[in-house]
Amino acid sequence: MTTLRLAVGHNANMMRQGFRPDYKPYAAMLCSYFYLWKFDMIRGESPGIAMRDWSMDSGAFTAWAQGEKIDLEAYTRTCVERFRADPALVEVFVLDAIDDPEQTLANVEWMWKHGVPAIPVYHYGEPEKYLLHYAQHYPKLALGGVASLRGGDRHKWMRQCFARVWPALVHGFAVTAETDLLCVPWDSVDSSSWQGPAQYGLSKAFNVNSGGNVRGRKAKMRSSYRALARPEVDWYLNLELKAKGRHRGALEEAMRATLQRFPDYPYRAIEVAS
Repeated sequence: MTTLRLAVGHNANMMRQGFRPDYKPYAAMLCSYFYLWKFDMIRGESPGIAMRDWSMDSGAFTAWAQGEKIDLEAYTRTCVERFRADPALVEVFVLDAIDDPEQTLANVEWMWKHGVPAIPVYHYGEPEKYLLHYAQHYPKLALGGVASLRGGDRHKWMRQCFARVWPALVHGFAVTAETDLLCVPWDSVDSSSWQGPAQYGLSKAFNVNSGGNVRGRKAKMRSSYRALARPEVDWYLNLELKAKGRHRGALEEAMRATLQRFPDYPYRAIEVAS
């Protein structure tokens, strides 16, 4: 059912506190290839961090924004190595090419050919043929560019995409708002907003918005973001439970359809669920 993955971000202490092994229940995580070094560093510390499982994204957008480039072969090799060595890694996403859907498609095909069941990504604004192709030929797909849309336009686009591919397993990149998560039956989403206390001085758990305002009044954030880390994780875990309850029936339908069409798909989360 719906998995809400909390993304590895720039603040290591938020992860150390939010994912302490003695804090349960555990959340799921997503780590960008771009931040893999930090993820490994924190996992290797004592006591380290604990999670249900994790998925790996290429980090193409982060690299693109910083004027860097990710090597497809190096990323693919890393995916193969991690799948073999780490049972907690359940899925990986394609190295998507920003503003070049044909290259993204070529990357998907190349990664599958070299042993990586990469999840393809369809971005807002791309020709619909790529969305339909991914839904027809791959067990799961992801939607990107959601964060660039606002209000009703965002929900309209989400619903249009789902209507064209259903029943299918779909991941939503940067799906943070509760209304977005409950709008359509996502198989999984990810969000970096749980690090809001460290990044922007805001908190979902304590209803503190950007700028430190609580219901129109200035709040004094006297607690450090370290103390706020676990409450933020818990807030998102509760949101995940709400989405599971909302979408359970629809996702059971999508899971059955996926397993029927792709019985040999080497996706660990499906193997566990079945």
